[in-house]
Amino acid sequence: MSSNISSKQDVMKLLFNVTRFEMQYPRFIEESARQIIDQEILQPIKTAMRSFRYSEKIIDGTFIDNLFVNDNGFIQFDVVSDYKSELGFDVAKAREEGTKRHFIKAVGKAALSWVTNNVRLFSKGHWVKGFTKSNIIKKTTEIRFPIAQERITQESVIFFNRMVIQ
Repeated sequence: MSSNISSKQDVMKLLFNVTRFEMQYPRFIEESARQIIDQEILQPIKTAMRSFRYSEKIIDGTFIDNLFVNDNGFIQFDVVSDYKSELGFDVAKAREEGTKRHFIKAVGKAALSWVTNNVRLFSKGHWVKGFTKSNIIKKTTEIRFPIAQERITQESVIFFNRMVIQ
């Protein structure tokens, strides 16, 4: 800190600036952290999901929740990826964590249908091989979190200098 405090007026100005910083910092950090987490973590997760050919329903259902910056300045948040099939099967979780071979059956009198070679096929149920776990959310968050944290720290220092040091 390279400011010269040589009078009572300088001290009063500094105290005013510190108080103003304390009042405005929570809103600043919430907005900045949300933007940085979106850029550094959520968007790379969605890009990876697209490269793994996730459905747009899963990608659209992936978001950041419960974001806050704790007293030590560290970001905490949840990445939620939520898409359930009509049968209640959590497809997003299955893609992330993987599944074993399992049987899919229609509910009630409905039949499952899909198109193969331009022919619509129907089934009252069938076995599927399951998903290999992708761990896209886990891996991307582990890799990108330090980058996001560093950006938030830098933004906080810039904000402090602008508000207090001037």
